[in-house]
Amino acid sequence: MAKREFESLDEAPFVKNLDTNKPKRTDPVADGADEIKNLKESVRKTFPQANTALRVSNDAINEAITKTIPDLTIRVNGLDTSLPPIGGPSEEEQSPIVASCKYNALDSDDPNAPTGSPLPYSHNVLEVEIPAPNKGGFGSCRVTFKKPIANFDRHFSCIVQPYATTNQHVIATVTDQQNDFVEWVWMVYDGQSNQWEAPNAKIGFSFMAVDYEQK
Repeated sequence: MAKREFESLDEAPFVKNLDTNKPKRTDPVADGADEIKNLKESVRKTFPQANTALRVSNDAINEAITKTIPDLTIRVNGLDTSLPPIGGPSEEEQSPIVASCKYNALDSDDPNAPTGSPLPYSHNVLEVEIPAPNKGGFGSCRVTFKKPIANFDRHFSCIVQPYATTNQHVIATVTDQQNDFVEWVWMVYDGQSNQWEAPNAKIGFSFMAVDYEQK
């Protein structure tokens, strides 16, 4: 292949590689066609997916790159950490969820069981333990966290909402909460005996643990 007589032709692969010092005034006019072709090719490679007019201003792009995207990244990371919301809220506005889940009482092989049963959804939950039935029935439940709560002081809040109770009155009473688990007991009201008793079947529920003192 013959060596080019002139080495000043701008053969940049992308727009950012274009040399503003080329072509030189002394370059042959005949090289102008190749220069224009290379310029077109650089633009096409730089914007390979562009099939319509770009209707975003430079200010909007700069705002997205310098502020919007970094802020979204911080917020997404904050879903699994104790980061407070953007903007420096007061202590009353901080309520990081340290663990949550939805537990389905149906066995995973039951045709009516949601996908992912017995835990269709979980956040920082390692497992849900419901002891095998005994004389007292399915009376207790323990939710164990994957990541223990930092700076544990027993003051995090627990919310338990029972599901599919067939119109029975059900209450959950927290009996123990540690940095890595929460335990509670179920009580179901028997309308015939007019007494609160342990349920004779597993109860589905949603659970949330919130630590207001996480920083």
